[in-house]
Amino acid sequence: MDSVNNISCTAALALDPSRALPTQLHEEKNSEILQIFEDKAFAKAPSASRPTLKAEPKVKSTRLNDVLPRLTGPHPIGHTQFILEGPKHTSPFGDYYIGVEIYAPTQDHTSDSKLRIHSEQYANERNNIYLDRELSAEQKATLHSHAQDTLRLETKMPVIVFSHRLDGNPTDYRALLEELASHGYIVVSLNHPSSSSYAPFSEETLQTNGLPPGGRRNEEFMAEVARLAVLQADNIAFVVERIREGGLPELSNLGPLDQIVLAGHSVGGAASIIAARRDPRISGCINLDGGLLGDGHTQGIISPTLTLLSKPVKKSDANFAMQQKITEDIVTFHHNCALSQKEKIDGCTHYDFGSTPAILFHLIGEKPIAGSLHGALQTHKIASLKIVQFLKSHL
Repeated sequence: MDSVNNISCTAALALDPSRALPTQLHEEKNSEILQIFEDKAFAKAPSASRPTLKAEPKVKSTRLNDVLPRLTGPHPIGHTQFILEGPKHTSPFGDYYIGVEIYAPTQDHTSDSKLRIHSEQYANERNNIYLDRELSAEQKATLHSHAQDTLRLETKMPVIVFSHRLDGNPTDYRALLEELASHGYIVVSLNHPSSSSYAPFSEETLQTNGLPPGGRRNEEFMAEVARLAVLQADNIAFVVERIREGGLPELSNLGPLDQIVLAGHSVGGAASIIAARRDPRISGCINLDGGLLGDGHTQGIISPTLTLLSKPVKKSDANFAMQQKITEDIVTFHHNCALSQKEKIDGCTHYDFGSTPAILFHLIGEKPIAGSLHGALQTHKIASLKIVQFLKSHL
């Protein structure tokens, strides 16, 4: 890394909850919008026609079924998960183990999939809140999502390989991943231990290793963020090859699969771009509010590319200058891509792309550590629609 300016602050925002932005900063977002995103590069359509969050409804229910977004696709979906030996067993790259979750249309229809929550997964030690302890017995008994705990695939479909943000985990995005699967896609969600908030199967878990001390503009910290993005890209490339060879468990009966799209949020989005730049056979790339990391970060990619951006908050003059540089990089990157589409979602915050934490905190009557329930649900609706439209246009 040459300098801090080459790193996305959206990637830097994806930290562990105790270091997240104070909620009040997000509540003031309407008066502190970064005007740089009103630049002509993002103003091809009138602001009234751009995706915008609707007025916040009064959501009072404490039942998951009343809050969880409904599927809009025509397919019932199944879910399975397993641990894969990672690339580091045979090379110096990536992680030793990778958690894999698959969501896909299924021929079976049995029962709903339990949404299992652990103390270490969603814990805010600062306020002494542990979700699995705060949820009632009734809530735990009915805590499930739309997917079934069984998966039987008989037909080849396009594959989406999804990667989480720094200090996030696949459960954060369950509503989005299930929604995409309901439209006829096999979604392979990766848990990268070296950048995950919860990967008990591996000693490389981020919370175990920790990160260098310092603020979000600390060069040592930002260099570590870039390193972790490259590790994710190594893991992605490893899993993609397994899919192409027909060697990924649960998908092996389908044989080789070659229509593969890379997608991710924050650092996961940056890693997806790195991996797609290395591999011209990738069918598409979807970046959810991720910055551009590493050398040659503005170099375009051959694959069709979609970038969805939050509307950022102005926190300080220093961050404002950094955000200007990031915006310039994103514009340059898309200009260098063969086929690209970029949009920002007015009123959306960085954390709103993963809706599970906001939903779960709502169930116990607490505000989420960052973002809001309304923002997460509305962002889910807009982002999933944009992604499905993009996939149908390019696959």
